[in-house]
Amino acid sequence: VAAAEGQLAALREQLERLSAEKEEASTQFSSSAASLADAQSQLEALKDEVAKLQHEKAEVLEAAKSSTEDSAAAAQVQLEELRQELERVKAEKAEESSRADSSSE
Repeated sequence: VAAAEGQLAALREQLERLSAEKEEASTQFSSSAASLADAQSQLEALKDEVAKLQHEKAEVLEAAKSSTEDSAAAAQVQLEELRQELERVKAEKAEESSRADSSSE
């Protein structure tokens, strides 16, 4: 009987120790689960921020492209106008030179 009581006391101590370990593990699990949920929430917020920034980047690039294309088109128009002016000036000079040659003869 004494041996059985000793074994029973040892089993009770083991049960109390295992119960305390189980409680500690449960607390750690709950804490880990809360940390994981928080990390997942932060990850989702970061994904949203990245998507927003990528969208803004695309808008800026499109605006820059459009502005560059507009500037290039305006420069092309100015270049054509300058070419026409140059041709006109050359024609006038040639005409003046031709008149000067005619009047000197």
